Amino acid sequence: MHLPEANERRELQMTPQLRLRRTNQKRTALLQRLALLPGATLTTRQKADSWTITEIVEHLILAEQAVLGDATRLHERTPQIQTLASALRFAIVMAVLRLGIRVRVPSETMRPRGHVSFTVLRSQWDSQFELLQTFVLERNRASNRLAIFHHPVAGPLSVTQALWMLEVHLDSHIRQIDRQIHGVRSAR
Repeated sequence: MHLPEANERRELQMTPQLRLRRTNQKRTALLQRLALLPGATLTTRQKADSWTITEIVEHLILAEQAVLGDATRLHERTPQIQTLASALRFAIVMAVLRLGIRVRVPSETMRPRGHVSFTVLRSQWDSQFELLQTFVLERNRASNRLAIFHHPVAGPLSVTQALWMLEVHLDSHIRQIDRQIHGVRSAR
């Protein structure tokens, strides 16, 4: 067995509660760091076709909403069937995210509109994440394997897969934000 397989197996075996805690630590650290930046840094567009930092944060929230659905109705979900094809699509999406390959947003509902302030986005993301935390903490191990979430490309996702994908997606955009902050500072 080579190292990437061992790491992937360890990632899959991580409890949803631990993954959620780790993701929330990253999310909170990002938001705290961004809150200290000047407003101009958050809203500066590096290139005509790029997103601002605020738009990246908005995209992270919209992507969570698209995959998780209505966070107030998580308990009403009906499990979906996962196929070999959806497992393959999940692996491809995860590879794209981990490798930082630039792709189009898989759904227009994930595209930021750019009209929401960082303060409002932060509050919205905190509320949304709190609902997700409550839901995950109430679940048992077997129910975390049920595919109750849906990604527009990967298809049906279990709680475990969805949380893993959200964390890897967050990591990908944290790297993007770091590059953007460095680019704004270098331009000054």
